[in-house]
Amino acid sequence: MTPFLDRLRGESVYFEHFFSNGSATSYGLFAAFCSALPRFGRSAIRTHYGNDVLCLPEVLRRGGYRSEMVIGQSRDRTQSHPGLFMARNGLDAFRDEGNFAPAAPRNRLGIEDGALFDLMRARVEALHAAGRPFLLTTLTTSTHHPFEVPQTHPDVRTLSEQPDAYVTAVRYLDLELERFFSGLRRHGLLRNTVVVILGDHGRHGKWGRSDAEIKVGNFLAPLFVWMDESLAQPTTFRPRTVSMVASQVDLAPTILSLTGLMPALTPFVGRDLSCALIRECQEDNVAYFTNGGENLIGLVDSGGIWMYPVRTQTGVEMGLAVPGPSRVRAVTDPDVAPRQQRLLSLYVTGNLLIEGNRLWSTRKFWDQR
Repeated sequence: MTPFLDRLRGESVYFEHFFSNGSATSYGLFAAFCSALPRFGRSAIRTHYGNDVLCLPEVLRRGGYRSEMVIGQSRDRTQSHPGLFMARNGLDAFRDEGNFAPAAPRNRLGIEDGALFDLMRARVEALHAAGRPFLLTTLTTSTHHPFEVPQTHPDVRTLSEQPDAYVTAVRYLDLELERFFSGLRRHGLLRNTVVVILGDHGRHGKWGRSDAEIKVGNFLAPLFVWMDESLAQPTTFRPRTVSMVASQVDLAPTILSLTGLMPALTPFVGRDLSCALIRECQEDNVAYFTNGGENLIGLVDSGGIWMYPVRTQTGVEMGLAVPGPSRVRAVTDPDVAPRQQRLLSLYVTGNLLIEGNRLWSTRKFWDQR
């Protein structure tokens, strides 16, 4: 369904065991931008959007970068408050559906991806012309329920005849992403650029051969890191598939390391994975995830996936290869007790830091330096 992404994978560093830290978009944005663990229950962006948190855009701003985000929905849709949160924590511009022409094609969720990428192209051109380094990020709508996409391409029309609308939406996204990426490349607008492609969360719904597969599917997401040849050197970038465990909290420190702006001291819980762009490293890295709606938390390490329904006496263990077999084990089992203890430590720490507003703020961080 994704011939363009399949080709791009051969030019990228692809993380095959990459996980979202939460089961919804606002969890993913918080983890990816701020390298902080999501809280159990409603996300911090929804509930603590007035808090100051040291996030990627602010560190980049202090290094001379401009940071922008483009989305095809209302910035306050369902009171998720991403615009308020990101404006408070370093984003220079947040463009939502109000920045599109009234005639821009829409689906039930918001602006169609084709129009979204058109505005992204315009912003890339403007930011390049300004001559200042920048971070530009977006969030697509087509691969989110209800998976409404235009039927203009023959592949999309053919696929729309099968029952799974998600498959059709994935093909549409691949087509639009190819048009956007190839156009930028053709006109030299990807020079000196790193492109990062990932999911904000995994697919929801009853998809999987077992309950364990269905639950872990909420957190499975791809990660591609592509680097233009003007930046790629044999000592810094080698297209490959990375088998280490990684998650969204690792993005901010990795990006800051690539730009040379990673501070010596940070409150980030993620790790700098830039070494993985050329070799195997950080093999002891772990991923934590949470789904308040399912009353579930989990931990992933090189030994596999451990999922724990909170307040029960058992958990589910499975290998990194999903789909795959799973088994229920008591939390007191000596073989899983250390993993369970680490999982609960992350669960308690992540929630206390947010609830107590004890995540290191930008002001406190820079005053400490």
